[in-house]
Amino acid sequence: MRRVVLGALLAAAALAASVGAASANRLSISPETGFRVRYPSWEVQFGYEETNVKLTCSMTLEGSFHTRTFAKVASALIGYVTRATVAEASCSNRVGPRGEGEWPGLKARFLSETLPWHLRYSTFSGVLPAISNVAMTLVGFAPRITELPFAGSCLYRSTATAPLPVSLALGPSGEVTSFDAGGENVPLSSGSALCSEHLQFAGDNPITQLTTTALLTVRLI
Repeated sequence: MRRVVLGALLAAAALAASVGAASANRLSISPETGFRVRYPSWEVQFGYEETNVKLTCSMTLEGSFHTRTFAKVASALIGYVTRATVAEASCSNRVGPRGEGEWPGLKARFLSETLPWHLRYSTFSGVLPAISNVAMTLVGFAPRITELPFAGSCLYRSTATAPLPVSLALGPSGEVTSFDAGGENVPLSSGSALCSEHLQFAGDNPITQLTTTALLTVRLI
């Protein structure tokens, strides 16, 4: 009899947990909505085989989520990136198929007039009730590569039809361990013949609160 009762209790607990996870339709961000992401080494790649350029700079993104909680609705606007800077003095580059050359003075910067960039929710992944990743997109992201040979430049910009995928990687307690912004689908908006049709880049770094170095936490509620 005890085994029957114990089995029934375990089954009920499992059912309650699954129902609770299934009914959780919002995500919670704490302790505040402002955020900062610093990339000591942000790598940008563009150009074609003979003029393949790998540019590395230090950059910072800042912004905020609109609220501490939001519904899991695909494409919903959940926040803005309101400030984006590149430390131009930190930029270095290698040019050519094997990185054997260099273009002196090559720089990257963001177009401040395109801010704020829109941060939209996509989906989440993980085993409920815990989640391990929150996927989003960034629309409006606009880096310009300047000081190319012959006074050229390349302007790339993510759009609603070609957004930049970004994601938050979460630790066991929901702490955001990294803000991954990288891809190959940021299309060329304008530029010289040296510019490739799409920008490739990689950046993966912790996202912290705007006013402190403490990590953000994301939970399913």
